[in-house]
Amino acid sequence: MNAVEPRRRNVRHSRRPAMAASSSGDRWIVYVRLSRDTDESTSVERQTEEGRRWVEDVAHGVVVAVVVDTDVSGEVSPWNRKSLSQWLSPTPPKPYDGMVALRVDRWARRVVWFSSLLDWCRDEGKRINTVRMNIDPTTREGRMFAGIAAMFAENELEVIKERAQETRDTLRQKGRWPGGRVPYGRIKTHLGKDPETGKSLGWRLDDHHHRCGVIRRTADNIFGSGGQPGTSPHAEVQRLNREGEPTDSDCRLIDAGKEPKGTKWLRETLVRILLNPTTAGVITDHEGKIVRGDDGLPVLIARPILTLDEQDRLRELIEATPQSATQRARADKPRRKNTGPLTYTLHCHECGGLKYRDGSTEAGSDGYRRSLRYRCPAKSKGLDCPGVNIVAEPVEAWVGEEFLRRHGRTMYTVEEHIPGVNYAADIKAAEAALDELEADRRAGIYTGAAVDRFRMQHKSLTERLETLRGLPTREAETVVTNTGRTVATEWRRHNELILRSKAVTDKGEFIVDDPEERKALRERGETGHNAMYQQFRIRIEVKRAPVKGSRSFNPDRLVFTYQPEDDPEQAALDDVLLQESL
Repeated sequence: MNAVEPRRRNVRHSRRPAMAASSSGDRWIVYVRLSRDTDESTSVERQTEEGRRWVEDVAHGVVVAVVVDTDVSGEVSPWNRKSLSQWLSPTPPKPYDGMVALRVDRWARRVVWFSSLLDWCRDEGKRINTVRMNIDPTTREGRMFAGIAAMFAENELEVIKERAQETRDTLRQKGRWPGGRVPYGRIKTHLGKDPETGKSLGWRLDDHHHRCGVIRRTADNIFGSGGQPGTSPHAEVQRLNREGEPTDSDCRLIDAGKEPKGTKWLRETLVRILLNPTTAGVITDHEGKIVRGDDGLPVLIARPILTLDEQDRLRELIEATPQSATQRARADKPRRKNTGPLTYTLHCHECGGLKYRDGSTEAGSDGYRRSLRYRCPAKSKGLDCPGVNIVAEPVEAWVGEEFLRRHGRTMYTVEEHIPGVNYAADIKAAEAALDELEADRRAGIYTGAAVDRFRMQHKSLTERLETLRGLPTREAETVVTNTGRTVATEWRRHNELILRSKAVTDKGEFIVDDPEERKALRERGETGHNAMYQQFRIRIEVKRAPVKGSRSFNPDRLVFTYQPEDDPEQAALDDVLLQESL
């Protein structure tokens, strides 16, 4: 065993005695998780140092690896984390006997994930511990304290979410920018500090004059003028590309002092900018509703580039104008619900865009469509990408095998969102109607025989308000249910549908003779696989083939990784703390 390094100052050390169940020379990994990482942050170094000290001083073992996950929320499943998931697989990078983290919340901020991790460690014969409190879940008392700590960690996560959401709601009501990505056409301006308290007054959105002019000109062209018919969004996209106008993503790079990539405008991007509420100077809450002030009018967060009425007119024109002649020809043709089990999982390694499955629709002797491939559409959209393609069937088989190898033994859970019940909007509307009625009465509109009508309306609104205020409300919640099945069982259950759609008898006849039923079976199975890959945030990147233009399958072309998962609640809270510190 390596010699123990001298103790360093300003590092907290555990004063608890060594665990009785530990044996000298055990191999440990130190796990470090950070919700948000910055260049100035020392949290990774601090967690690493304390974890190493615990292994050497308390467990009398050796550290075989330090596993770091940064910019990862504690709400994310341990099996969905890029670094930790490799050590929870049947074939970890190195053999080890146990793993330790600073606190229970470093493992998970959800009781269900922490309990699953404890069960996995028990089944695999791995030890798991924490530096602070020195909780040892291998004992009955340790499991009890670990469960309590996990519940506190989950409660702390909910408190962070509530505080961040309340702060953002307050900023919206005051017409201040709550943080996040600045919309196209706007710039973020700091309001300074309060002269009395010294606290930050927050941020507001100002105009970027050139980009505001781009939006205004585009909208005017679509509206048309002087009796001339307006253009279409597709025509405006072509004009912007011809003129070399930087796109939204390139503008962000330019503002950050980086080199733009020269991406092309797309119709979807332009429509999103034109119909964005911030383009009309208003902002929406977390439910997508326009934020209104005490006077019932929308809260202005910036100068309107387009009015809400103009946005409504644009929306009508855009919906009435198909994207192209191809779309007009397909307007009555129903779109397929699913286009492959890897539609939202397979990405191009060159440009990072999604790949889509297409090819021949003719069924072969096995009942499956031949010549299928996954292709990158970036090149056809004018983007700088060679257009990486790969044959579909072997890729789908390889991803399924790799997915089961990594996650097959995990228990399959289902999340069910239970919507809340809230009558706040109805109460606000009734109060506004009552205030308007009383204002008309004070203005003398209701006189003579109209007084009886006023009394009836006032009584009806008052009774409605009392009824609405007395109705029970319920907060929205997400319930995680353990199905009792493993991921492998659930995956194979969907795979049986695909196999049944291809199954033939000894005579070569389909067991399911109806072509539409075979198609439905296959799509149900592929949709199930697709949903499972998305649930675990699987991301497969396809590299270019050695031979230009080749679609051949080679496992070396595939990179199995995970989609990055942001922590918006923590990001919002960090923005608030940053403003308070200015």
